[in-house]
Amino acid sequence: MLIWRLGVCFLVLVHCILAETPEAKDEEQIRRVITQYLEGVAQTDPVKVAAVTTGAAMGQSAGGTVLTRLVDRARTSSKPRATLIRRVIVLNPSTAVALGIWRDFTPAPFGTGTVEYTLVREQGNWRIAHRHDAFLPEPRQVASPMTAQVERMQSDMSAQEHDRWRSLFDGKTMNGWIGTDSEAEVGASWRVENNCLVTVPGGGRSSLISTQQYLFFELRFEWLAAAKANSGVKYRLLGFDRLGGLSREPLGFEYQVADDEGDPGARIDPKQRSGALYGLTAVDRSLSKPIGEWNQSRILVLPTHVEHWLNGQLTASYATDLPFASAIVLQHHTTEVRFRKISIRRISPSSAPR
Repeated sequence: MLIWRLGVCFLVLVHCILAETPEAKDEEQIRRVITQYLEGVAQTDPVKVAAVTTGAAMGQSAGGTVLTRLVDRARTSSKPRATLIRRVIVLNPSTAVALGIWRDFTPAPFGTGTVEYTLVREQGNWRIAHRHDAFLPEPRQVASPMTAQVERMQSDMSAQEHDRWRSLFDGKTMNGWIGTDSEAEVGASWRVENNCLVTVPGGGRSSLISTQQYLFFELRFEWLAAAKANSGVKYRLLGFDRLGGLSREPLGFEYQVADDEGDPGARIDPKQRSGALYGLTAVDRSLSKPIGEWNQSRILVLPTHVEHWLNGQLTASYATDLPFASAIVLQHHTTEVRFRKISIRRISPSSAPR
């Protein structure tokens, strides 16, 4: 009994040590630093920006031509912008980089792009030393960002209209969906079979994007993954990127869908398990059902935060910065995944829980 108890204590200690690795603590602090910096810019608060930047911190424009002190940038009004930090890399004990994507909401020739922060550790704290923006191509022939006027019209919809559930898939056709790659034939990437939308492995990589956009909403769907499959449902899109010059990949927030036991990423990274906010929030233990069984998923997008649910369990909850309307995407990731019973209801901003 004593040996058994010592063994349990040892496993708990190992778990605690692994959960509190220096890398994890650094990433958490770096994300807090960037969040405070973005808040300072949005609030035109140079004091808040100065607290998380080095004295000589500079920012390079998306065109690569303009250098500006980050503190000076905070003194001027900023465009409404949403930012998603997708990856943090600690290069060594004193240097790190954070990579993300951004999207503006004021008319401009280019409204979306990537961002890279370089951070250094000063007196034990991480600070931003450099920021570099870059452009991404605007989506063409796909649902474009909603204008402020359309968003206001959506916000003014009656409570009854907001609470009404609508099906996004009729079980027979792909009506209401178009391919993310306008140059590819959707039929080469997707098929309708037994009341399901099914990805076609090896037939192209065009994801499906809804023709309607949604601001605050609840989305419910069922999915079944083949062995070693990987997919996702994306929302709040920030832009599109090219995959090796071929199909376009939507960039944004992703509800991960995968064979947790067979997909290489899901097996080693809790942030790639089903129900996670892909690459950002970890799912402690797999909640997906075995191969051959259907899973029930739910995405709740509210004014202040987002929730992911899988088979009745909360798998991710995170705060959002600037809410905006966007299409819904069913991702094609070269493996076979089936989707069915896809329904959505709009949520009124005035009645949404906060």
